[in-house]
Amino acid sequence: MVARPLAVLIALPVVLSLGGCIFVSSSREYGTPKKVLEQTREVVPGDGAPTFRGEYREQLAHLAPGMSVEQLRSLFPQAVFIEQYEDENRTVDVYSVKMSVAYHSREGVAIHTADEEAKFYFHEGKLLKWRE
Repeated sequence: MVARPLAVLIALPVVLSLGGCIFVSSSREYGTPKKVLEQTREVVPGDGAPTFRGEYREQLAHLAPGMSVEQLRSLFPQAVFIEQYEDENRTVDVYSVKMSVAYHSREGVAIHTADEEAKFYFHEGKLLKWRE
């Protein structure tokens, strides 16, 4: 009779600890490697990963000091305001544009992601500078 209460005392902490656990099981069909590779950009060896400047060459050519936030957003609709700070007694607003491009090399089967961000700095609604 002592064995049964002892077993309950041993099992009780294990059972109580499972109350806070969440078990998740999922399945996703990724398809054959060939299909996945066909859906990503192929990069020729030696060219390197996609870059922000390469992806947005046309939009960057239209940037000019003094342009408005509205003009920036016409070039980069995905631009978002991320912060405001004081610099040399002036208020600077910072906008961000993020790039994420999946790619693979011609010889490889691994898929990589090129992630880059550019920030655009404005004072009184006018573009001061930008940088990656």
